[in-house]
Amino acid sequence: MVNNPYKELSKVNPQRENGHREIANDIWHAIMRAGLSGAQYQIVFAVIDHTWGFQEKNGHIPLSQFVIDTGLSKQGIVDALNELDRKRIIVRVKAGAGRPTRYLFNKHYDTWLTSKQTLTSKQTLTSKQELTELVNSYVLGSQQELTRTSQLPTSTTEPLKKKRNLLKKILKKKKENLLINKVLKLQRLNTFLKKRVENAGRT
Repeated sequence: MVNNPYKELSKVNPQRENGHREIANDIWHAIMRAGLSGAQYQIVFAVIDHTWGFQEKNGHIPLSQFVIDTGLSKQGIVDALNELDRKRIIVRVKAGAGRPTRYLFNKHYDTWLTSKQTLTSKQTLTSKQELTELVNSYVLGSQQELTRTSQLPTSTTEPLKKKRNLLKKILKKKKENLLINKVLKLQRLNTFLKKRVENAGRT
């Protein structure tokens, strides 16, 4: 038995019967494995709180409510929502002028576009071949995405300011400002899986 050393210092004593959120184990584990940023996790839980917390599948959530719930700036919230929308974790529907956007948490986690989406709780990698194929798929995917972004001018005579402006336009148009973080995640996963491949080869 473990006694909480901070209980006597606390002024609150939350109890389950005073209200709680029920989340399926598979969804909870998928959220933990999603590799989201801190702000994105805050937004996910805020959406769940204002939908499932009221026994609803979706609901209107004003931007100001996100600010109150998370303490994030409006721009930070917008950036997190855009990324969660792109990853298919949060679904947004514009409600029209003067009305808050309606939000839905996508519980079908096998449709999420995250770097760890192939490693679900129901998948087991048992052979060296399976591990190798998974590593190769991630490496190939990251190389293809990097190739699509290699459209910047290479001439060293162009002013640095012009290059920067062109870079911003390309990134904004193709949303490739999200690619860097994704590639870094893929590289970390590649390293982990390659070690698994090497270990599997020794057994």
